[in-house]
Amino acid sequence: MDYIETIKVDMYAAMKSGDKDKAGTLRTLLAKLKDKQINTRKDLTEQECISVIKTLVKQRKESIEMYEKAERKGLAIKEKLELDILSVYLPEIMDEGETRKLVQ
Repeated sequence: MDYIETIKVDMYAAMKSGDKDKAGTLRTLLAKLKDKQINTRKDLTEQECISVIKTLVKQRKESIEMYEKAERKGLAIKEKLELDILSVYLPEIMDEGETRKLVQ
C-alpha cells in the first residue's frame, strides 16, 4: 500500500471512531498531497510525500512558536496535536549513536 492510501485508510478510521481532530488533519494532508500530485502531473513518490509532510510539520512548529509568544495557549495546543498526528507519517530520525554506528 502506498503512502497516500495509508493516510486515506487512517483518515477513514479516524472518521469512524469520531476523532475529528485527526480526521481533519489527515484530510488537510491529503489535500496538500493531491495538490502536489496535480501540479507535478504524476503520481507522487514516497520521498515527495515525505517532503510535503515535512513542510506541514515545519508550518505547525512555526505556528506553535508564534501562538506561545502571543500567549494563545488553546491554538498552540491545537497545533501541537496536529504536529503529533503528522509526525507519525515521517520516517524515524536516527540519533547520533545510531548514525555513528552505521557510518563505521
